[in-house]
Amino acid sequence: MHSPMAVCSKLRWATAVTDAFRTRRPTLDRFFKLSAVVGKQSLTRALQYEILFELPFKGRVLDYGGGNRALYRRELRCEHYDSVNIDPKIDPTWVIAVDEPLPQDATGYDTALAINTLEHIFEAREVIEQLGRALKPGGQLLATTPFLYPIHAHPDDYFRPTPSWYRAALGKAGFTDVEVVPLAWGSATTALCSAGARGPFKTLRWKLALLSDLLAFVVRNKVRSGGSLEAYLERYATAFFVRATKST
Repeated sequence: MHSPMAVCSKLRWATAVTDAFRTRRPTLDRFFKLSAVVGKQSLTRALQYEILFELPFKGRVLDYGGGNRALYRRELRCEHYDSVNIDPKIDPTWVIAVDEPLPQDATGYDTALAINTLEHIFEAREVIEQLGRALKPGGQLLATTPFLYPIHAHPDDYFRPTPSWYRAALGKAGFTDVEVVPLAWGSATTALCSAGARGPFKTLRWKLALLSDLLAFVVRNKVRSGGSLEAYLERYATAFFVRATKST
């Protein structure tokens, strides 16, 4: 039987996860935050990190495609962190070759991460199945991949998974409660992201595009009340962020 303190701790953790993993509408506060980073990092990463850095990770975490020198590692709030990567420079727990399965010791995790990794793997469904085996029953998989984004080989780039692909692949791998959050700001910023934002005045162009999309969203909401925020952002999704639970 769990103590009242333990129950309260679990409830607080569940609430924090729910609050962090959500579809986010364009707002003035987010405009200023994104304006401070776009140009230095891609809009795709900025939108992914909004969710990732707010998530509290319970217990043991396995990061597929990460490492101690990953760009986001210092911001992750977790108790125990292991990682696998093909690049030893990222300082992972295990260095594996392309298409090599997870090490046998990679088991018993509460959370598995795949941050901008699955698009670089030809047999991505096999990796999802491996991550499922590495998780405890009831453990969560968190994955994010770009969508309307240029091809980027590391060492190769194979596909752009859609929400339908995620739901089907994760369901076949034994995951339940699949949630998919579209990451976008609006049409102007996604167009700039897809084009690569090359040329002069890069930071200024990003800020103007962010402002243009914010104003377009405000006008749209005033003219068309009701509509689905998810459907609106999915049209311009520069990435998707996915959460799923391993069946117990």
